[in-house]
Amino acid sequence: MKDFRNFQRKHSISKNENKYGIPQGTAISAVFANVYSIEFDVCMKNLADQYLGMYRRYSDDFILVIPKKQISSVVSQTQIEAIEKRVRALAEENEIEIQETKTGLFYYSDNRITNLKEKKVSHIDYLGFVFDGTRVRMRGKSPYKFYRKAYKLIDSSKKVRERKNIEEFPYRKMIYSLYTDLGINRGDFGNFIAYAQRAQDTFDQLSPNTENLMMQQIKNRKKNLEKRLGIKIHTQV
Repeated sequence: MKDFRNFQRKHSISKNENKYGIPQGTAISAVFANVYSIEFDVCMKNLADQYLGMYRRYSDDFILVIPKKQISSVVSQTQIEAIEKRVRALAEENEIEIQETKTGLFYYSDNRITNLKEKKVSHIDYLGFVFDGTRVRMRGKSPYKFYRKAYKLIDSSKKVRERKNIEEFPYRKMIYSLYTDLGINRGDFGNFIAYAQRAQDTFDQLSPNTENLMMQQIKNRKKNLEKRLGIKIHTQV
């Protein structure tokens, strides 16, 4: 709250004079997104079924998967363009805006993903995970944010420790709980490490033929935190 007050003093706040809109991140925002998209979901599901494909949506992110065997090799490009045109038409009919910067058209074959618009080897980035044709990993910014927040808390702890001239690290319980394996069972869902482990287990079970790298991405977590702290962490990794 103190930071917000300081921000208010330095910057003018823009008010929504129209008195409408839903705050992002609230429960009602997710409910509204689902209710608003019902008709679009039905139409997209019907389109997917025509090609024995799959349609999935989470909030405002959706993906349509069409098996390549359902598309004739002779007129494949024409069919692909027709499907894309139909999706855009359905979005327009249901007043759903498609963000071009977050929209892609991909072709998966021989363990390779090709961006059909840019005509180059690419990857699919969906709901926090990236698939390049053979490997699945967490989106790069996920482990980055994990370490950034951990380092910020550790640096704050070291500053307080130095200022107060005390032996023990302040916030050490929070550091251990949020950023080490000791916090895997924290609360109902655990910490980020628990999330990565759940993702690893789920992909290993549902997609055993891909190389799933979630835990590999944070394998040096203990060593990195110990280096930042300057002490050994008493937890098994």
